Amino acid sequence: MRDFLDRVLASGPQSVAIFYYSGFAAQSNGENFLVPVDAIIKEESDLAGEAFRLRDFIDELAKTPLTARIIILDASRDHQFGLASSKPLAKGLAAEDMISGTLVAFAAAPGAISIDGSEDQSLYTETLVATMRQRGLDLEQIFKKTRLQISKTTSRTQIPWMISALDVELHLFGASNQEVAQNDPQPKKSRSKKARNHPVPIGALRELIRRAPF
Repeated sequence: MRDFLDRVLASGPQSVAIFYYSGFAAQSNGENFLVPVDAIIKEESDLAGEAFRLRDFIDELAKTPLTARIIILDASRDHQFGLASSKPLAKGLAAEDMISGTLVAFAAAPGAISIDGSEDQSLYTETLVATMRQRGLDLEQIFKKTRLQISKTTSRTQIPWMISALDVELHLFGASNQEVAQNDPQPKKSRSKKARNHPVPIGALRELIRRAPF
């Protein structure tokens, strides 16, 4: 994670940082922890030494001048941490505070667990990538459509969550003039965000979409 933060710092203030995590995580006292594959979590107190505190990572990222920060957490899985102890760890993840210029997306609502989906990918990631391939949507619309689709597919068993305080509208591929005309016959300047349909280069995420085997 330190290497990622160093690369983000070197990328410059016009960059968009995208952190995608797929794996296990756990919450403790309202804090989220990302759990490495080799971590041994027998009880709640093991998290501090065996896992990464998400808030520390977000705070470090927030210090770096950037156009936007996108954090995608496919980590609301049904873990087995602490089952042998007298106090098993709580399921799901805790909500994160809103930070200016940052979007944090969760595979499931706070305190809820996600559905694994296919053998290779979770339902969340599979649906998210499929939605990202739809042109003309900004990033917040992509996460909203993903939430609605998964909620419908699972009969509201799983409802993805998003906390956003982005200052710009991000388009993965940009929006064509035709798409703008169809979606907004009389485009108006946004009061709270920078110019609509201004494509921001985020090549790493585009690579994820292109290489996804589904």
